Amino acid sequence: MTLVNAAISWAPEIRNILSVLVGLGVLVGSMYLILATNTGARLGLLITLAALFGWMTIMGAAWWVYGIGMQGEAPSWEVIEVNTGDLTQASLAEARPLPEPFELPDPAQILADDPDLAEQFPPPAPGQPPPIPSLGAIFEVAPELRDELDIDSQLAGWDLLITSDPQRGDAQATADAALGPDATATFETTSDYKVLDVYSLGGKPRLDEDANRIDRIGHKLASIWNWSHPTHYAVVQVQGTVDQEVVPGEAPPPPVVDEDAPVVSVIMRRDLGDLRFPAAMVTLSFGILFALSCNALHRRDKLLAQHLAAG
Repeated sequence: MTLVNAAISWAPEIRNILSVLVGLGVLVGSMYLILATNTGARLGLLITLAALFGWMTIMGAAWWVYGIGMQGEAPSWEVIEVNTGDLTQASLAEARPLPEPFELPDPAQILADDPDLAEQFPPPAPGQPPPIPSLGAIFEVAPELRDELDIDSQLAGWDLLITSDPQRGDAQATADAALGPDATATFETTSDYKVLDVYSLGGKPRLDEDANRIDRIGHKLASIWNWSHPTHYAVVQVQGTVDQEVVPGEAPPPPVVDEDAPVVSVIMRRDLGDLRFPAAMVTLSFGILFALSCNALHRRDKLLAQHLAAG
């Protein structure tokens, strides 16, 4: 018994399985025992199963609606290609028209032309070159520049994401994993490169940043009604950085892009996953069983009524 208890305590899977079986035996078994003593063994079993199937249907529906409980694969980005230097040769046709960073407005020139805007970014460290923010960071601070520079007409339908956009953080994390030593080994660490900008194409229509409550309600209803999921792409562009000396006891200096390094573009596609699929199968399966068990109880009641009427 000591060895058995030790094995159960050591293996989480065995302990969890036994916990579920004991719970079923105590909860469902106790209810069946009460019903069987009042209605009989067969009818008590049928009522117990109907109640169990109904409870599982309700619980599965709650899992299905909120995406909790029994879950499938969560949505994630799937890397299609890591392109170095020339997007016109990318395997994804939609990514080929995307301009290179040097073909877009220069962030350094934008800050030079607007000293007030430049003051909103961290100053350079003593003895270090000034860090140049990305276009996404500039557009987050000054969104009106997007229209002034007419940036959207230069992106061939792609959308340049600001730094606080949730899509950007998710896509950037996937790109970091794809560029690391455990994948393509393009860079050894994340400090060896700097993320220039992140672009998005496709997917469901997004809500405008200045949308009011009516717009949000309409967008939510339209999103629910739209059953299709247009393919969603993202491109994360990074560039190598120059080596900088880190002064002991001080924070590392901000990364500075190596202008001679090629631009690396991580092209990815959104995998919607099947987060709610297991919960949906639980709901539908137990819903059918619940309907069949209720139908059996109904047919039994009708048959009993006929026998009582016949005397």
